[in-house]
Amino acid sequence: MSKEEILKKLEELGKERTKAMYIERGAKEPCFGVPVGHLKPIVEAIGTNQELANELFETGIFDAMYLAGILANPNTMSEENFEEWISKAYTSMLSDVAVAVTLSESPLAFKIADKWAKSENELYRSSAWSTYQWVLKSVPDDKLEKEKIHSLLNEAVNILLEETDHVHRVVNDFIAAVGTNYIPLHEEAKQAAAKINELGKPLKRRFTAEDKIKIDVLKNKLGMKKPIPRC
Repeated sequence: MSKEEILKKLEELGKERTKAMYIERGAKEPCFGVPVGHLKPIVEAIGTNQELANELFETGIFDAMYLAGILANPNTMSEENFEEWISKAYTSMLSDVAVAVTLSESPLAFKIADKWAKSENELYRSSAWSTYQWVLKSVPDDKLEKEKIHSLLNEAVNILLEETDHVHRVVNDFIAAVGTNYIPLHEEAKQAAAKINELGKPLKRRFTAEDKIKIDVLKNKLGMKKPIPRC
């Protein structure tokens, strides 16, 4: 399928109710409002296609940009490619999902996320912490450096209370991911989550990292991994 054929198909699949929901969450026009589940036939028909993914992301159409993250080949994307994507990701639905999930599968994940985490741009920072989170949820523990994850956990605790509400939520979820998905630092993550609760700044209508870890333990999700987070 060509870019034009895909855009036509996306427009046909769009739903006003879904569009309204996306816009409420930060999407802007042009936006068709295609439910994520309805993208599956397109993905199955195309497979991985980085050239097409780049073309779709450059359209500025929300649904096409989201789809691009699923069609991308993280192993072939360069640092410049990721930088171009994050610069165009104007909402967290793109920065924290389409970009971050794709980056989490790239060998450049930590290098790029470490740089974005220090950015003055809120969406760059949230994308970085989302990337770390997706890495923990998908990469086997023995493939990760314990010292690196421990360093990120300490940094998360130090910056959390100074962050914007959105990045605060993402960092909170990262701490929970350490506790649930990275067994070597499960106890340390529990301690970090408890410390944060003592310091304050509760999340509105969201579980704290401490809550999320406790719930996942009860649900027997400790150590759970998802090999391909984009699927």
